[in-house]
Amino acid sequence: MPITRLRAPSLVMLCGLILSSVGFADPVDAHAYPEREIEIVVPYPPGGATDTLARAVSQKLSERWGQAVVVDNRPGASGNIGASYVARDQGNPYRLLFGINLLVQAPALFDNLDYDVRRDLTPLSLVARSQSLFVATPDVPAETFDELVREVLEHPGEYELGNYGMGTSAHIQGESLNLQTGMDLLHVPYPGSAPLLNAILGQQVRLAIIDAASSRSHLDSDAFKVLAVTGSERLSTQPDVPTFKELGYEGLDAYGWFGVLAPAGIPGDVRDKLSAAISEVVRSDDVSSLLIRLGLTPVGNRGDEFAEVIEKDLKTWRTLVDETGISIR
Repeated sequence: MPITRLRAPSLVMLCGLILSSVGFADPVDAHAYPEREIEIVVPYPPGGATDTLARAVSQKLSERWGQAVVVDNRPGASGNIGASYVARDQGNPYRLLFGINLLVQAPALFDNLDYDVRRDLTPLSLVARSQSLFVATPDVPAETFDELVREVLEHPGEYELGNYGMGTSAHIQGESLNLQTGMDLLHVPYPGSAPLLNAILGQQVRLAIIDAASSRSHLDSDAFKVLAVTGSERLSTQPDVPTFKELGYEGLDAYGWFGVLAPAGIPGDVRDKLSAAISEVVRSDDVSSLLIRLGLTPVGNRGDEFAEVIEKDLKTWRTLVDETGISIR
């Protein structure tokens, strides 16, 4: 049998592949960390809420540590491309992910994800949580959600429900409401919250589930009526509007969220240092006031508390997706 010999270039390439397969290998001193530039990956295009928050947090971290903290936008596949990019870089505390709650919805929605949020990512801190509103245009003859259910049931096939994209929280929650109430609302997905809001304001769609941050500037106008909100507590800007939980509907008390995660395998002391720094940045006057202006609730918790939210939400969204039969394949 002939013997195959590796030439020097091939040996170098093989060694490189082996090193890349085991992830970040450089030793990290928590006391000296960070010693170079940190990259925060945003798995969505520039200009959106996730990008805006990531840049606010990165600026404050940069000022705190005297090191560059840069935002790298890697959109695509509903955020899974950016999440996978970070998850593959095991043990590297210099590449972080600024993610949203789609991370806990994706396992139920997509086949063949090449990362696992529990196995491959390390929660550092929740930045903020968000709530969604069920709204109706002024011409809809209902002033409460119960009245709306009766109206839709009495006029089958006449009402559509706008959401901000296939597989989003609004889509899943809307299908759950159809299932729980017997309504036949036809879902109309829009490519994001901004196009959905424009459709509501232009009365191209009469009912919608939209996030509170996008609709904040119109909440005091007559552009639409807010009939119910998601989450376990009432929205502070809409204290008279009940939650779906109060109205007796199940599975709609989960919050949307924004949070920072690292690849799995980073040193525990570095993880704790990152978690504490991000939490303090979120609770700073500048960042917390920005979050509130955007209609979000600042959080800034510890990594273990964030992990508990992830674990709970994975079960919640899996149940909703399974019950409604939604599939994004």
